[in-house]
Amino acid sequence: MSIAQSAGQQGAEIAGMLDGGMLFTAAAEVWSGEQVHTEIIHRTGRDALRPEEHHLLQTWRDDTAACCRREGVIRTASGLKVAEVSALYLPGRIADRGVIEQLQCTDTPLGRALQVLDVRRETLGTRMLERGPFAVIASGLLLLPESLGGLPVALAREQVYREFTLPC
Repeated sequence: MSIAQSAGQQGAEIAGMLDGGMLFTAAAEVWSGEQVHTEIIHRTGRDALRPEEHHLLQTWRDDTAACCRREGVIRTASGLKVAEVSALYLPGRIADRGVIEQLQCTDTPLGRALQVLDVRRETLGTRMLERGPFAVIASGLLLLPESLGGLPVALAREQVYREFTLPC
C-alpha cells in the first residue's frame, strides 16, 4: 500500500469517527493517542450571523441573532499539526458561564469546552481530498442534549492536515 493510499485510509477512519457523532477534539485524541490543544489565531466578540448560519443553527426557534467566532490550529501534545479549525458558537444558548469564559478567554478546544454540556455532533459533511495539505474537510453542528432543548449551540469546520493522517 502506498503512502497516499494509507493516508486516504487513515483520513477515512477519522471521517468515520466524525460521521458517528464523535466530537472532533475527542476523535483527534483517540486517533493520535495524545491530548490535543488549540492555538487560537483569531476570535471575535459579538458578530452577526450570515443567512445560511441562521438556517443551520435554527435561530428562528429563539431569535438568536449574534455569535462569537474562533479560528485556530489544533496540535497534538508532541507538536504535530492536526487541523485548521473554525467555529462559531452561540453564547446565548450556553447557560454555563464558565464554558463561555473558556471559549472567549482561553485556547481550550471547542469540543473540550462544550463537553461538560454533553453536546453531540451532527455531521453536515465530510470530504476526502486526494491532494494538497489537507486530507479531510469536515463540518458539523454541535447540539445540546434534548434535556437542555436540543438546539444547536455551535457550528464547526475542520480541515485535517494530511501529515496527521499518515501512519507513524
